[in-house]
Amino acid sequence: MTTGFEKSSDQAVITVRDEGPGIPGSIGGRVMEPFFTTKLDSGGTGLGLFITESITREHNGSMTFTSEPGRGTTFVVKIPVANPAGEEHSS
Repeated sequence: MTTGFEKSSDQAVITVRDEGPGIPGSIGGRVMEPFFTTKLDSGGTGLGLFITESITREHNGSMTFTSEPGRGTTFVVKIPVANPAGEEHSS
């Protein structure tokens, strides 16, 4: 996991990367649907990505991912920053 700030768009950036099995292209379009899971047998509810994306959208942000089967997945969350560090707050 890494965090950063994208000055050109005044957005906080959170990147989460794993080295797991990846997400097959055949289901990539569904992973953020509520209750969609490939891990039902191990207790997955299919709500984690859905809730994360919903919270991100409520903050006017975006969540995207790239995945390569057999090599892992990277999720990137970008959230606008109202007052970036170092800027004065207006009264």
